[in-house]
Amino acid sequence: NFVTDVWGYIDPATQKEYAIVGAFGAIEIIDVTDPYNPYKVAAFDTVPGFDMKVWQNYLYCVTGGPGVNQGKILDLTDPENPVQAGTFNSAHNIFISQDGFLFAEYPGLIIYDLNPDPLNPAYMWGSGTGDGHDATVIGDMVFDFHGWSGTNIYQYTAESSFTMNLLGTINNPQITYHHSGWITEDGNYLFICDELATHPSPDITVWDISDPSEPVKVDEYADPDATIHNLYIIGNYAYTSYYAAGLRIFDVSDPTNIKVAAHYDTSPSNEEGFDGAFGVYVFSPSGNIFVSDQTGLYIFKFDSLATGIDDINIQPADF
Repeated sequence: NFVTDVWGYIDPATQKEYAIVGAFGAIEIIDVTDPYNPYKVAAFDTVPGFDMKVWQNYLYCVTGGPGVNQGKILDLTDPENPVQAGTFNSAHNIFISQDGFLFAEYPGLIIYDLNPDPLNPAYMWGSGTGDGHDATVIGDMVFDFHGWSGTNIYQYTAESSFTMNLLGTINNPQITYHHSGWITEDGNYLFICDELATHPSPDITVWDISDPSEPVKVDEYADPDATIHNLYIIGNYAYTSYYAAGLRIFDVSDPTNIKVAAHYDTSPSNEEGFDGAFGVYVFSPSGNIFVSDQTGLYIFKFDSLATGIDDINIQPADF
């Protein structure tokens, strides 16, 4: 099947580490505790796997579109014997904040509260628009990558009632489709991925959002032979699933001058398009990186302590 996104889960009882790999209409759970010997422990062909996120011991899975098919909720109390425990309105992509709010994109941005009952997400807020693609939530800041309509920057509060305050919007003729993105750890720079960019339009644009009401573009990056998909930032590095280019890691210590720090091509494809590395997961406690590609699941370790950018190399532990 067509491999889609990848996410991770740690069993709090055993501390075993798992990669959750999605496909259209299916997911597989892989024990990656020993990254040199990963093995499949569970699979579902009745659960949508276009996008998946974990909150507490629950896995939320969506179909990639609202449609008639529902999103599914799996109970991961025993990750090797997960149980389908609930359903919710599907979406294209989802993000779950640390305080338990599920941000669903397309149609529009819709927010649910998981705290009262994780198996029955409670509607809290909706943008009322038909567009949308993905969201990133860091602290109380919401970055709404709204497809054709631009990127919206919100600040939310949930203290007495749930409110969303629009701080600014990014629209730029260089960006065809506001797909996804992330911010630097100081919160001052926003990276936006354009999945529909064609060379020489930039795949990645970098924005100074220290004043979110007046974002300023400070850098960009374009690959003539590959398409960007997802991007996450930890410390001084941005980790990307770059379709035909595979895993690509950028040094973003200076967001106004980003550079490729490491690269491993997981895909036989060599042109712009949607073949290759779809997902990347970089939040595992082990520091291992998971990449979901049409050719399989790859597990990497990145050594960021090399003496210079040209010396940095990464190799897959197994695939």
